[in-house]
Amino acid sequence: MAKEHPQVLRIMKIKSGPDRAGLGRHMFREQPTPNADTSIENINLRPEVSASTKEMLDRQQKIYDGLDKKMRKNAVQAVEYVVSAHQDYFKKRPPEKGIEYLKDALEFIEEKHGKENVTAAVIHMDEQAPHLSVQVVPIDEKGRLNASGFFGGRKEMSKLQDDFHEAVAQKHDLGRGEKGSRATHQEPKKWYAEKQAEDAQRAALKEAIEKKEPSLETMKGTLTPVQLDPADKNNIDALKRKIRKKTWLSTETETHEERAERVVAVLNKAFKEQKEADMADKRELLEQNKRLRYETARALDKADKAKEKLKQLEKDAALLNRLGYYRLTPDNKTRLEDALQSGVRILIDQQKQEAKERAEKEAERRKAETERRKAFEAAKKTALMNDPVMKGLLNSQKMDLAYAFPKELPALEKKHERQRERVAKEFNQRVEKHGLAKIVKEQTREKERKERIIQELRQKKARQRDRGMER
Repeated sequence: MAKEHPQVLRIMKIKSGPDRAGLGRHMFREQPTPNADTSIENINLRPEVSASTKEMLDRQQKIYDGLDKKMRKNAVQAVEYVVSAHQDYFKKRPPEKGIEYLKDALEFIEEKHGKENVTAAVIHMDEQAPHLSVQVVPIDEKGRLNASGFFGGRKEMSKLQDDFHEAVAQKHDLGRGEKGSRATHQEPKKWYAEKQAEDAQRAALKEAIEKKEPSLETMKGTLTPVQLDPADKNNIDALKRKIRKKTWLSTETETHEERAERVVAVLNKAFKEQKEADMADKRELLEQNKRLRYETARALDKADKAKEKLKQLEKDAALLNRLGYYRLTPDNKTRLEDALQSGVRILIDQQKQEAKERAEKEAERRKAETERRKAFEAAKKTALMNDPVMKGLLNSQKMDLAYAFPKELPALEKKHERQRERVAKEFNQRVEKHGLAKIVKEQTREKERKERIIQELRQKKARQRDRGMER
């Protein structure tokens, strides 16, 4: 047997704090409600949980703070339940029966979500149809904020309506409602706007009927045209054509077009000046921004250099600490510093001498190369290319150039550079481990060994060149 009135169970997802606060102010009547009777008092079913919007928001924030994971920006923060029935259902029954139905609905919601997650529950008795408004934070069994787990789709929503009807509505003589219905709930703001427009239209119609105002067509029939004298008409035309120019103590006149042109010119000039001033301000801002970027880059560069210097000082301090510098007496400290300085001077002198020798050798090599090339070019110009004897001579010159500037010379220079880097690294390691005098002696022996190797390489190249000339 079909019930006379269907149940009303509506769900609305809330995704922001302002929306939660706005619905809370409506729930606790902290803002005007156009369709509410202020003389009727509402019923707060959970005053110990929240009696105002602030208390409700504080309660919800405590629940959010207890979550294991941070709440997403687009998460459903809360859910509003609205439970009601048709207004005739409440009119035909004692008020206690209607309130009992809404209390059973709250128990159903608390059983579904947990009593600790219900942050507000108020019965609004001041509207046409009494209804229960509840705000819930959707926390699932795993302690996560998970609205989709309760209201994932149409099947879950249909099951919710079935469960509510079976647990609550059926025993209060309410029907389930049509399954699969496409009906949608009208938002309160839209309903209030339509109601206010309807009331305003009704009031205007009532006022018009009371005044019994004549229509516009009727008024048109009662009007008679005004006849003007020709002289007055000419005066009016003259006044239309000329008006007094509005300047200080001026008696000049101008037409409307001239005044319009003058006003437009003034406005254009003011707009142009304002535009130029804005451009100047913009250029000044760009220059300031440029200077700030330059100063920032300089400050960062200085900071990087200071960091590098600090790292080097820390390394030097660590080295001195390993050498036991801080445990030496003042005299021993002075002797150690003198020895280190003398060792550094020796190294610097050696590096300068090696650089000078390399420069001299490079200059000699380039000079010899230039002379050989000049001689070869001169021989090419003056020689008879078809003479077999001259061909042999030219071939011997080419062979001379090939041996004078071998292809493997750059590779040898790179190899020597790597050897110098390795030797410098080993030297620093030995400085930390052994005494300075022993290191200087080893360095001198290593230098003599390298000079012998270089001398042997030069002699080998000279022998190869001599054999090439003989062939």
